[in-house]
Order: sequence, then C-alpha cells, then structure tokens
Amino acid sequence: MLDRKEVTVNVERLLREYCQTQITLAQQVGDRYVRMWEEIDQYLLSGGKRIRPYLTIFAYEAYGGSDTESILSIASAWELLHACLLVHDDIIDRDTIRHGKLNIAGKYQQVYQKYSANDAPHYALSAALLAGDLLLSASYDMVNNSALNAEDKLGVQSYLHTAMFKVGGGELLDVESVLFSIAEADTLAICQYKTATYSFQLPLLCGANLAGAEKAELDKLEKLGLCLGIAFQLKDDLLGVFGQEATTGKSNRTDIFEKKRTYLLQTAIKHLPSDKAERLEKLYERRHVVTAGEAEDITTMIVESNADSKVQEQIQSYVAEALVLTESLAVSVKSKQIMTVLINKLAERVM
Repeated sequence: MLDRKEVTVNVERLLREYCQTQITLAQQVGDRYVRMWEEIDQYLLSGGKRIRPYLTIFAYEAYGGSDTESILSIASAWELLHACLLVHDDIIDRDTIRHGKLNIAGKYQQVYQKYSANDAPHYALSAALLAGDLLLSASYDMVNNSALNAEDKLGVQSYLHTAMFKVGGGELLDVESVLFSIAEADTLAICQYKTATYSFQLPLLCGANLAGAEKAELDKLEKLGLCLGIAFQLKDDLLGVFGQEATTGKSNRTDIFEKKRTYLLQTAIKHLPSDKAERLEKLYERRHVVTAGEAEDITTMIVESNADSKVQEQIQSYVAEALVLTESLAVSVKSKQIMTVLINKLAERVM
C-alpha cells in the first residue's frame, strides 16, 4: 500500500468509522457532546497530507511487514495524535483557521457568540482544548482496538508517549522563547522536538520496528527522520512568512504577530545592517504589539537580509543528507525510490 492516495483513502475510512462510533456513544451524554464529535469528524477529514500514516506504512512494508490491515490502525493512530497537536497548537497560537477553514475553536466561537459575545473566545478555546484531549485519547484507543498482539500494542503506545513527551518539550521551548531575546532561542532544537520527532522519526521507527527491522536500521531511520523533520519545519517557517494563504490554508502573518522565534528570523538579524537588526529586535520585544504595517516592514527586512535564500540552502543541506541516508537503508530499490520522491516533494512545497 505504498501509494499515498491509497493510504489516504484507507486511513480516512478508519478515521470516519471511528468517529461514527464515538458519535453514537456520545448520544448517551447529549446532543452537545454529539456535536463535539461531529466537529472532530469534520476536522479530521478537512485536509492534510497524511504524512505520518504514510511513513508508518512505508517503513513497515519496506522492512517486510505484511499485515497491512493491522498496520492501518496504527497509522491512523499517528494521524489522531497529529490532529490533537494541531488543535492544541492553534489554541497556543490563537489561530481560528486551519486548512483554509474555521478550525474547531473558530467554529465554536460562532456557536457561543449568540450566548455570550464577550466570553465566546474563552468558551471556544475551552471546547477546542477538550477536542484535542479527546483526539489524544483516541490515538491510544485506536491502538488498543487494533489487531496487534499485546506486546506490540505496548510498543506502539510507548512510541506515542515518547512523541507527546518530546513535543511537549519542543512546544514549551517555542512558547517561552518569546519571553527572551531572539538570540537566546534554540530554534533548531524547537524544530527537532516540536516537529521532527513525532512527524518523521517516530512514525518511521514505529513501522519499521513492527516489521522487525534491526537496530542498525532503526538508527539510520532516526537520523533520516531528524533531517526530514528539520527541513520540513524550516520550510514551514518560510511558508509562515512568504506562503500564499490560498495554498497553505493559513495566514502568512500569524508567525509575525505571535513574534515566533524562528531560524529564519535569527538568520535575518545576523545578516541585516546593525540599525535594521536593532529595529527588528525592537519590533519583536515581548510587550510590543506588532501592527499590520509593521508586519509588512518585517517581511521586507527579512527579504533584504537574504535570509529566505540562506534558509533554503540549509533546507537543501538537510535534504541532501536525507537522500544519502535513504541510499544506505537495507531496503529494496523501489522503497528507496519511493522515499526519494517523498523527500523531494517535501522540500519543494509550493510557497
């Protein structure tokens, strides 16, 4: 099942079946809880690349795994975990849009507006927080209800726990970085723990381990996942400033308004004339509220610094290392070709 469209179709089928079961169970609690699960169902199927399920299945089949039906549940669990983290990340970023549509918080804000206009944002974020928690629980439930044996279920759940543990650390580094100077932020560590671990490293390791891959191969996959994850996040940071909303589904000003400490921003400051670097740092001070005009100025300064090109060069460096690691894997030529195509597609995401 190495065709990405086929993986997407099958994973979405399982996600829909799971949500329909939860909607039926939610009727015991009441209509409002049914609505919550209906919103979760719509959110899960509103878009996304399904990279994590695909990587799980890819690694499983590349290393000789043959029980694809069982692995589909595990692949879907990674998508549920991802959805949980997106919901929580949008709460942290105060975003109401995802995939070009209202996210769960955005939808609930509309619902609560007619009851309490002043408190609607608070209640909406509360509902979104609960939805994220339910998605996290669902990822474990999906594993528990899979056809894997007890030992393998525990192994997968350990991977999910590791993912949450590391993402929690990366998210905290990201959130707290705004409280300190731009130079103090360890932006590559944020890329690693917030993105690379759960999006690339652990899905690859999970699938390969279930197929019985040897430790030497798992070590290579861990390095490969790190390179892919950092390249992916660096590209995401570029898209966060220069991406077209119609293509990315998100505003290209959120990162600036939230004053995110990114490798792109650090690179810009490093290569700007001292007066402009100082102005950029002042605009990113904790107490300063960035205006729409200032956001345009920030974008202009980043372009003037040539930081976008320098970050693109860094991305290509990680991509090159990922391609070398792919060639070293003890898998079939076909599997290497599939991974090579995926790596190049991730690197070439449209601005």
